[in-house]
Amino acid sequence: MDTPTKPLTLLRREEVKRRTGLSTSGLYKLMAQGRIPRPVRLSGCVAWPEHEIEGFIKARILERDAKGNAVSS
Repeated sequence: MDTPTKPLTLLRREEVKRRTGLSTSGLYKLMAQGRIPRPVRLSGCVAWPEHEIEGFIKARILERDAKGNAVSS
């Protein structure tokens, strides 16, 4: 039996910035440091696989929680 998979979705730069809270310069700075995935080049633009950005966000949360710096609501 095949397991259904979620279709791949590419996120354009503005959506990545919205989801991560990063500015354009902050996004590219982290890319240069290898701390955020690099985008996929499309004709005339770039985009990031959604699952990679979700992984980046989840990793930041785990990193925060491991340090005991969780922010309570």
